[in-house]
Amino acid sequence: MKKSLLVGVNEILSQIYADQASIRMINSWANINRKGECTMPHIHEEASWSCVYYVTPTEDANLYFKDPRLLEYMDKSHH
Repeated sequence: MKKSLLVGVNEILSQIYADQASIRMINSWANINRKGECTMPHIHEEASWSCVYYVTPTEDANLYFKDPRLLEYMDKSHH
């Protein structure tokens, strides 16, 4: 799964950044939520990117990414 994820993310990076951009995964983990469970809001302070993989998503599976810094963009290159 890690290899597939890195291939996909690097493909996205090559579309966003024309230069030779690449990413490496330093840390990863899994949260397993069963029906009716959820993951509480939390912060990945050292992460530049975060992602979620739903094995079997449902129509009501909601995902929210929130930048804890007020009025800040996750990627400053968009300014």
